[in-house]
Amino acid sequence: MTIIFERFGTTGDDIIMGTQSRIVQLFAGNDQLWGHNGTDVADGGAGADTLLGGGGDDSLYGQDGQDVLTGGAGNDFLEGGAHRDLLSGGLGNDMMLGGDGEDILLGGHGHDTIDGGNGSDWLTGGLGRDDLRGGTGDDFIFGGNGRDLIHGGSGQDVILGGRGDDTIMGGADDDTISGDNGDDALFGGTGDDLIGGGRGADFLVGGDGDDTIVGGRGDDTLNGESGNDILNGGGGSDSFVFSAAPGHNVIRDFEAGVDLLDIHEVQALGGIVQLQYGQGDGNDILVTSTMLADWSLTILDLDSFNSSDLIL
Repeated sequence: MTIIFERFGTTGDDIIMGTQSRIVQLFAGNDQLWGHNGTDVADGGAGADTLLGGGGDDSLYGQDGQDVLTGGAGNDFLEGGAHRDLLSGGLGNDMMLGGDGEDILLGGHGHDTIDGGNGSDWLTGGLGRDDLRGGTGDDFIFGGNGRDLIHGGSGQDVILGGRGDDTIMGGADDDTISGDNGDDALFGGTGDDLIGGGRGADFLVGGDGDDTIVGGRGDDTLNGESGNDILNGGGGSDSFVFSAAPGHNVIRDFEAGVDLLDIHEVQALGGIVQLQYGQGDGNDILVTSTMLADWSLTILDLDSFNSSDLIL
């Protein structure tokens, strides 16, 4: 394999095309690199650069400026650097780092690793089992097809899993999380989160904060953990699990004989767990524990309740 090292020191707008493996360093100017086939390493330097790796396992660095980086075929490494960049992995198992700025990162085909970095970024995994991390900022993350692992990071993120059995962690701040299709595991983290399972048998955990959790279709497991949480199971046989953590919780759609109420962690503390009928509008049930003064559960508009609906 022939490798050519080229260093362009001009401040103009350069256009570079080649068919062999190249190591190219660019400087100031709005430059264009068309790598074609071969394993290319390109440093865009300052300016709004367009770098296309083509075939081969390429490494493209945008550096300063609003850059466009496209990996093409191969297992590529793309790093946007400062400012607002557009990164597209294309075919192959790619790694993409947005860096600073409000970036757009598109995974394409393959099992990609995508990190938005600083700024409010837009991340899309595409096809394959992707690992997506929003970093800091208010990010939008879409997993696409495949069994994806998604971390929202800090900021008020909007996360959509897409098709496949995804694992999503919202991280810090108030996030909106939807599993979409598949049997998903969704964790809100800290903050007041809105979590929706979508289709499939989902496992939904609110974490810290006052969360709203909706199971959607399928036999879901909902656990608000700490905070004043609102839970709605949706269709299917759902399990509502409550930890021995502070909070005043509400279940909106418990169906006797279909859903399950799991309060074994509360019961394990000892004391007396009380179920009081006729609360609120008359058809509500209030559940309290003598060992947890700052914990309660209200089940709204319930016509009946059986011992078989309860896990102690």
